[in-house]
Amino acid sequence: AERSLLDSLAHSALAMSSLPLLLEQLASAQRAVVEALSSEYFCEDLEPPSCAFGWGEEALRDYFETGGESAPPKAAPAAPAADARPVIVCLGDSLTEFGSHVVGPK
Repeated sequence: AERSLLDSLAHSALAMSSLPLLLEQLASAQRAVVEALSSEYFCEDLEPPSCAFGWGEEALRDYFETGGESAPPKAAPAAPAADARPVIVCLGDSLTEFGSHVVGPK
């Protein structure tokens, strides 16, 4: 078990060190897709807004087909579930007993 934990930590450290590289590769791929679609729709002068990073092919096609008029709607924040109850989590020895009584009605 200890070995797998060390492997996991080493993998996480490697992933964190290569994160900037992965983000740059993603941005480069996104630019290539945008350039290909702008050429396909003869919209070389049209550049999607910065919030377009991460749009899928369909959203980008819609954007170029409408000459930049169409953009996917922004995702609305998720509403809490109707039966959601407030939960207070207390960490630490001095608050353990208090925390167990404040969790909420059952």
